[in-house]
Amino acid sequence: MVSLELAKKLKDAGLTWSVTLYDFCYYQERLCAILFAFIDKVIISPGFRVNTSECVFAPRLDQLLAEIERRNYELQLHMPCPGLALFDADGDLLETFAAETPEDAAAQALLYLLEREKEANP
Repeated sequence: MVSLELAKKLKDAGLTWSVTLYDFCYYQERLCAILFAFIDKVIISPGFRVNTSECVFAPRLDQLLAEIERRNYELQLHMPCPGLALFDADGDLLETFAAETPEDAAAQALLYLLEREKEANP
């Protein structure tokens, strides 16, 4: 799972969240699963009903990869050092990202793209 620190950075960088059942989020710095989603509220484990604005989305690896691919980029395992390499649509290497987990490396790559988008569209 993405660390709380990276989840907050992704949110601040503009990552949007369409809440769905079984997503993960941080609520009061605790990782929780979404058990039921309403328009502006969610029920999280272990049964608390909270406003979605009080939660920080913690995307899974598949969700991170989908966001990156939606922007026409691709992540690949990078060797010899452990990490992920970010390629653009032309297959050019942009950057590499190393982290303790694949989720955090993918989150770093998505954060990189979100920040580039912000710079290009202030």
